[in-house]
Amino acid sequence: MFYLREGVALSPTTYGGPQEGTLRAGTENIPGIVGLGAALQLVNQHHVSEFARLSELREKLIEGVAARIPVAIVNSAPSVCAPHIVSISFDGADGEMMLFRLNEAGVAASMGSTCTSESIEPSHVLRALGLPLELIEGTLRFSMGYPTTEDEIEQLLELLFAVVAACKTGHEPGLGTADHKGNVNYSGNKNASLSSTRNQRRTPGGRRRDVLSGWDDPG
Repeated sequence: MFYLREGVALSPTTYGGPQEGTLRAGTENIPGIVGLGAALQLVNQHHVSEFARLSELREKLIEGVAARIPVAIVNSAPSVCAPHIVSISFDGADGEMMLFRLNEAGVAASMGSTCTSESIEPSHVLRALGLPLELIEGTLRFSMGYPTTEDEIEQLLELLFAVVAACKTGHEPGLGTADHKGNVNYSGNKNASLSSTRNQRRTPGGRRRDVLSGWDDPG
């Protein structure tokens, strides 16, 4: 769905009949139209309450990270940022290793926005914020969605403390737990190798699932 400003000319996506202002010839996508209408109704009904709920989860995550991990730097300004996204830099920690460990635990995160996930270059947004390269390389982006619960945020906070502590030690990949002093006790696969930096967990059916936001990707 899009709004076309008067006077703007667009080339058709398909040629033929006059449907949809000659921009897309052929029979209209009725299931898609109905689905979009239902989605817009749900957004209209729940966007205010969801905005508030996600904002609370975001603040819980930020406050929990600040309390547990003093080296963390939150790059998201609470008063102007989206309610469902948090960017956090972990000074001295390796971002790819953190992603690997989180992925092994079933948590999806990324080192940048989804639209630049294929890029190996440091985030231009974080560079524009003035972050040094070592902080950019230790930055993770967490996103939440409709299925995300408070319990999941608590689980992430407990896991994240151990992950950051481990990724600052140089140990081989292997998930574990850390005490309040940052001592890491490994309980995972110590012999695992960094074979993938994908940001999603692949389920038995071959689909990648974002544990926090709940979306499935068949790719």
